Amino acid sequence: MGFGYTIRCKSCTYCFGAMLGTGMLYSSAMAYRECDEDGQPIICVSVKDKSIRKKVSDILDDNTCTEEYYEDLYICPKCMRFANGFYFKLNTSSGEYIPEYRCEECETVLKRIKEVNSEKDNDGDRHLSFKYRNGRKVRWKCPECGCDKMTTDTMIMWD
Repeated sequence: MGFGYTIRCKSCTYCFGAMLGTGMLYSSAMAYRECDEDGQPIICVSVKDKSIRKKVSDILDDNTCTEEYYEDLYICPKCMRFANGFYFKLNTSSGEYIPEYRCEECETVLKRIKEVNSEKDNDGDRHLSFKYRNGRKVRWKCPECGCDKMTTDTMIMWD
């Protein structure tokens, strides 16, 4: 089951909808081999970057897949914009292939986020911090206005 929530800046109109996890259509067969109604494996539909889709298509012909794949949360370390991305790992004869996504705004390589925390200060304002996969903790600032106050809402569950 997947889940999602919305992150909003308290000072401007910046808003991001995070979608995480897997739904019922994300079986390994559907993700890598079987096709949706348009004849594409889920992985090729979920990944927007054409060069990554091409690489995946080439790899899938001759290699094995892992059961590790899901919608994940990424962030640009330069401009602090969030992004949703389909994380997956493919085993190839030369090692593992893990996609590398780029920020749509500044083209910097995105980093996967391990955990997101919302902390309340003495004034009742919420501040967002997150940890990268390497454990480094960073306090989020809005990419539009630089404010560090935010709200989260609209928790949803999806299949």
